[in-house]
Amino acid sequence: DCRQRFRAVLVEATVKLDEQVKKIGRAVDDSKPYWEARKVARQVNTQTHTHTFAGESWSHWGRQTAQVEAQKATQEFQRAVEFLRAAKETIALAEERLLEEDSRQFDSAWQEMLNHATQRVMGAEQERTRSEAEHKKTAASYNSCITHMKQLEKKLKRSINKSRSVRFVSSSLNVSLSFPP
Repeated sequence: DCRQRFRAVLVEATVKLDEQVKKIGRAVDDSKPYWEARKVARQVNTQTHTHTFAGESWSHWGRQTAQVEAQKATQEFQRAVEFLRAAKETIALAEERLLEEDSRQFDSAWQEMLNHATQRVMGAEQERTRSEAEHKKTAASYNSCITHMKQLEKKLKRSINKSRSVRFVSSSLNVSLSFPP
């Protein structure tokens, strides 16, 4: 019963889309590079892959939006910077306390504590460097995708406007086919 209903909806959707495509004509095919670029600009994964579409090469990312991925990278970088600042402050305070108290000696406990704090600083610096590079990479990819999309939008403006109704019908039908009523 569910399969028959699904098939009926699928056939109905296909007929509606075919009617829209016939009505609009070539604009649907002409605007395809824009819609693909828009889709890519909204998608991001942790690894970039280079794709060629419509004769042009550009970076493609996977699941989450590029903007969200760039925001996550920014937050990671800010956390790393804060952790580095705190680790450096810990060392500075420990050295200050050691120098303040004349009776305190630089024993193995102080040596151990300073070594641990120094290791934390070095780890925090590495994390900051890594997160900074990741942030730059995600921001560059996002900007590249957006730039490519805007170039296509400018180039294919008329076709995009004509094909917008087909995209709307297609996406609404995809939603209705994806989720049972």
